[in-house]
Formats: sequence, structure tokens, C-alpha cells
Amino acid sequence: MPPPPKSGHNPALDLVRATAAFLVFFCHLRGHFFVAWGDLDPSCRTTLNFCLFTLGRLGRESVMIFFALSGYLVGGKSLQAMLSGKLNASDYACSRLSRFYAIVPAALILTLICDYFRLGNFSLADARTFWCNLGMLQGIASPSFGSNAPLWSLAYEWWYYVFGLGALLGLRRFITKQGSTRLCVLGFVLAMVALFVMSRPMLEYFPVWLAGACLGLIKSPPTKTWPIVASGAILLGACALSMRRQDLLGDYSVGIGALVLIASLIHPRNLPQWMSKPIWFAAAISFSLYTIHYPLIELLQAAWNPIRVATITINAWTKLFAIGGVILLIVVVFWWIFERNTTKLKRWLQARWPQANP
Repeated sequence: MPPPPKSGHNPALDLVRATAAFLVFFCHLRGHFFVAWGDLDPSCRTTLNFCLFTLGRLGRESVMIFFALSGYLVGGKSLQAMLSGKLNASDYACSRLSRFYAIVPAALILTLICDYFRLGNFSLADARTFWCNLGMLQGIASPSFGSNAPLWSLAYEWWYYVFGLGALLGLRRFITKQGSTRLCVLGFVLAMVALFVMSRPMLEYFPVWLAGACLGLIKSPPTKTWPIVASGAILLGACALSMRRQDLLGDYSVGIGALVLIASLIHPRNLPQWMSKPIWFAAAISFSLYTIHYPLIELLQAAWNPIRVATITINAWTKLFAIGGVILLIVVVFWWIFERNTTKLKRWLQARWPQANP
């Protein structure tokens, strides 16, 4: 199990993070093994299958939830630290580096291995793409490495961290009158231009991350239950709109819905231990799950079931969930070996990183 949570830990946000990661996983798992809803055998278009297929279409929406949640958990907490005079750029850098590089190099190597066993060769093993992905340039200077298509969002998140830190340092200089207003505005404009040059979609999704960071300004979050219910209904409605549109407006609607839900959950709420521990663990492995599930799905599909199923029965769902269980076991092992040591890597970096507080 993960180490004990810190004081002020929020299991409700853990639940949001874990749910988003598992929905992405389920979306890709269902899409690889089952045909699309329109291609199903008519006798299989039951209410149960409709509900499960709908859940299996929420991958794109879940990524937008990730961006909003990341904005709050990283940007929002850093904004709070900056306003209280406790923001340390070195500590921020060590935290973000350890978070990614405890996992990403191993995920790229695992992708290489999966692709080799699936194809019997290294045809997808492009050295330039490997190094670009290691440098978080996928979707900017190269495609995602091998079959691991979901890695695009990691690059987006990484550069949001970088530009988010720059924005916080500029804001601190502006508040403390250590820099001119014009220079701060110019710096922000240049950062947005850089994002646009690097990747237009990256710039388009950045406002969702920034809005999540602004949630750190909330000082008196709601403590009642009805705002959670209402915000959950708003997010579900936004997801329904997004599934119909599949465009930027739909993405923004999900981002806004996610921000409203996160705002309603900022106040920590205690859950029974039998609920909090599994949620806590599911959230702990969610990053590992996101980074390695896709090449594993592709490998197992090629080995066990290369033709997508059109007749969906309870037996078909049982087999699908069994395959998903195998992948989750591999994810847990991967987490145990790599992601579990994120704190150790952070301490190692801190011991070698200048501890200046500019």
C-alpha cells in the first residue's frame, strides 16, 4: 500500500483522480476488444450494454478532468504557497521532475518491449521519438513513442507545470513590486505565444489548467453535501454535451464542470476506512495506470483476441474484465517498482539541487 496520507489529505479528490484514470483505461480496453455501438449485433443493444458502452466513451472527457485536477493540485497548491511566502522554485522543480521521471523512462522501455513482442520486430522503435518523449516533446517535435498514444497528455501537463511556475514567479515579483507590470504582462504573453508555437491544442487546454490553479484562491470551500450533488450533475451534463460535440467547446464544458466539482470538494471530508483505503490506493497507482495501460492492451489484444467482438454477452464482459485484471496486476507491480519510489527520487534530487528561493 502507499505511505500514509499527509495531514489535510482529501479522499474525495483521490476518488475523482482514480475515476478519471480508470475511465480512460476502460475506454481503451473496450475500444480494442469490442466493436463500436453502431456495429453491435442488434440483439446485444441492451440497456446494460448501452450504459457500459457510454462509460467506455468517456476517455476524452476524463483527460480534461485530469487537466483541471492537476491545475488545482499542483498550480493551486503552489499559488497558496506563493501567497503565503512559502513558494520554493527548487522544491517545485524537484517535485515535478521526480513525479514524471520516476515513471516515464520505465514506461517508454515497457512500451518498447510490448511493441517488440506484439510485432516481432523494433519497427516502432525510433530513437529520435524515444528521446523526444523522454524530454516531454511528444505532440510537439515528435509523435508519442511506439504504440503508447496516450503519452501526448503527459507532455501537455509537463509544460503546464513549467509555464505555471513561470507565471507564479512573475506574479510574485509583481505583488512584491520587484518587477514592472509591463514586463510581467509581456512575459505572460510570450509564454502564450511559445505554447501556441509548440502546439496549438496545448495552448487551447491551458486555460483549464490555469482555472484549476485559481481554485487555490478559495478560502472558504462549501462544507454541505448539496453543492457536491449539484456540481456532479453539472459535470455529467457537460460530459453528455462533449460526447455529442467532440470539439473544443465540449472540452471546455467538461473542464468547467470538473472545476465546479473540484471547488465543491476542496473541503476535506472523511470517509469510512473501508472506502478511503481502496480509493487512496487506486489514486496512488493512477499515474502508472495511465502511462503503461495502452501498450499492454495492444499486446494482449494481439495475443488473445485480435478480432473485435460484435456479440456482447455477460461472458464477453467477464473475459474483458479478466483481461483488465491482468493489466491492473502488471500496473501494480510497475507502481511498486517505480512510482512508489517517487519520494526517494525527490530527496535524491533535492540533495543535488540548489535550494535557492528566487
